[in-house]
This record gives sequence, C-alpha cells and structure tokens, in this order.
Amino acid sequence: VYEIIARRAEAGCAVLMVSSYLPELFGLCDRLAVMHRGQLGHARPIAEWTPARVLSAAVGDA
Repeated sequence: VYEIIARRAEAGCAVLMVSSYLPELFGLCDRLAVMHRGQLGHARPIAEWTPARVLSAAVGDA
C-alpha cells in the first residue's frame, strides 16, 4: 500500500492520508495538518513538525 501511495504522489497526484500513527505520517507525508475538535489546522511542511508538536496541536495546546 505504501508503495502505491508513493508512486501516485510521485506522479503528481494529491494523496490524502488520515492516520494517528505518527511514524507513518512522518515517513510518507510532505505536509501535515492536525484536526482538533472538528477544526482542521493549516497544513505545514512536515519539516516544521515534531511528534511532540503534533500531539500538542491534537490536544489543543498549540
């Protein structure tokens, strides 16, 4: 599945992933947005995120 996702992204397709498994997100995503209380935050480049920052945004501390 991950190979298919990577190939589609390399071909220029947008791929939307929904996951709570941080290693998966950090391994596959170029950009990441976090949802908190039904509100989607701004998508930022993955390099701007750390696991701690993702968790903080998810619980409303960021």
